[in-house]
Amino acid sequence: MFRSILVLSFIGSLVACSNGVQNAEKCPLLSAGWSQPKDGVPTFALVNIVAWSDSSITWNGVPVKESQLTGFFAETRNMVPEPLTVYDPVGAPNCDRATELRDIIDKAVDCKRGWMCGLGAEVDWNNATPAKDAL
Repeated sequence: MFRSILVLSFIGSLVACSNGVQNAEKCPLLSAGWSQPKDGVPTFALVNIVAWSDSSITWNGVPVKESQLTGFFAETRNMVPEPLTVYDPVGAPNCDRATELRDIIDKAVDCKRGWMCGLGAEVDWNNATPAKDAL
């Protein structure tokens, strides 16, 4: 009986995630080149936070449209040093939207270059220590 309940529970969680219903903080969002707060923050890094608030996207706490993000990312690519773009997925409506926004950031910022993108809660990034080997 317990085994059947466990199997059904597992199948239910897979279905929920595949339908984008799972809470965003439990979605597997870390991709190649992305750092986490435990990795630290590059010295002298300017950090821009992309997050969710009431199912809306925010840029450094200000609500924005997805179309505006592309312009912001283009501007940051021309800055020296280029800012670290941090994505805080908590508050996303579901896994699908959380992943979609992560993919937009990944492509626009070219996160695979390393130390350009971070994933995690804003409070954790605010408390991150300087990275020893960044850049």
